[in-house]
Amino acid sequence: YHVNAHIPSEKYLIPTDLKLTPFKGLTVEPALYPTPIQKAMEFVEGKKLALYEGKFVIGLIARAGKDLPVGRQTLKGTLRYQACNDQVCLPPDDIPVEIVFDVITPGQPSRPVNASLFAQPPFKKQ
Repeated sequence: YHVNAHIPSEKYLIPTDLKLTPFKGLTVEPALYPTPIQKAMEFVEGKKLALYEGKFVIGLIARAGKDLPVGRQTLKGTLRYQACNDQVCLPPDDIPVEIVFDVITPGQPSRPVNASLFAQPPFKKQ
């Protein structure tokens, strides 16, 4: 199975789209999507479609304001996608997303996580 890219090749295809709900003290820029692969599918003759396959990462840039409380925070949202194989697509789906993170005071040492994703991110700022 695959999902369509954030900007699908055809208007009738359902894009993969991450929508987040920022809250007071947190600013979130639009999501950063990876470069899709281009692949031919049986149901579309003569064209390649922009797809994501397997595991892929959607990036975020968030900024903490001075009024963001210290401690554990949860950013909520929804991921909309449509999974397909070479012959059939499942109905579009929306799944809840929760990103849990810790806000620390300035000068407090941070604890890096997923450092490899930040070293060479698989997405670009548009």
